[in-house]
Amino acid sequence: MRMAALAFLLSVTLHATLVSEVRERIGKDDFPGAEELIRAQESLSGKTPETILAYSWLGRGALGLKLYDKAMEYAATTRDECLAALRSRKL
Repeated sequence: MRMAALAFLLSVTLHATLVSEVRERIGKDDFPGAEELIRAQESLSGKTPETILAYSWLGRGALGLKLYDKAMEYAATTRDECLAALRSRKL
């Protein structure tokens, strides 16, 4: 029971950390750096809900800066990754 609770807390912390770090980079207009953080996490654990969520923030950041074409690219990629993930897991 303790191990399950510890694993849950660790996963929540990693999730919050990745998304927070990506959002911080976006806030500094460092989209390449944010993308690199996501790629680094994906190299460790593959595509996960957390990496997909972090990637979705790239689209939000681009939209906020009125980079509409880039926002659409990020949104399309996020959608594709979500659909691919749903092929192997339940909603």
